[in-house]
Amino acid sequence: MKAHFLLIAIGCMAGLLVSCRQETEVRRYREVVTRPAESPSLGAMPDDDVHRGAQGSDAMADLPASSSGGLVWSAPPGWVEEPGKGMRLVTLRPQDVEGDCTIVVLGGAAGGTTANISRWLGQLKVSLGEQELARFVGDAAAFETSSGLTGRLYDFTELVTGDDASAMLAVAVEIGQQTAFVKYTAARGVLIKYREAFLSLCRSLEVPQ
Repeated sequence: MKAHFLLIAIGCMAGLLVSCRQETEVRRYREVVTRPAESPSLGAMPDDDVHRGAQGSDAMADLPASSSGGLVWSAPPGWVEEPGKGMRLVTLRPQDVEGDCTIVVLGGAAGGTTANISRWLGQLKVSLGEQELARFVGDAAAFETSSGLTGRLYDFTELVTGDDASAMLAVAVEIGQQTAFVKYTAARGVLIKYREAFLSLCRSLEVPQ
């Protein structure tokens, strides 16, 4: 009889120990946190050339790629050349003179003549009415390069006053299905002084056969 009660007591104690272990057992979990991937930021578009101001806009998706199109040119005497960066093929300027003259080649009309001129006017903080803008575009002087390419000169020095005012000389030259843009930005007095040298650069543009 005593042995029977002893077995019952041992069984109860064992059950109690197992219950205590189950209550005090600590379960550990590894938390997995999933974070959404960060969207890549838009690369900085060069703050120059025909597409300044387009960064971050829907227009970026429609921008044609820049390429040389096989274009070659001759720098005017006394001008220095720097390797291009971004959309620029090259940067030129008269030695020891402030200002930048850049060459870019883009597919097609690169957004249209009027749209580009309106953008450049905005850079110069010049405002033209619709008729004045149409007249400025229509009055652009046409010329031919030494290799027979057709170009037009847009002289923004006519739209600002004072030799220290920021101004621009811009040329668009058709090269088959592409357009070369040559843009010289500097003080108005500098542009007037080097206008003929700039035009000689533009007339030298050619695509060797």
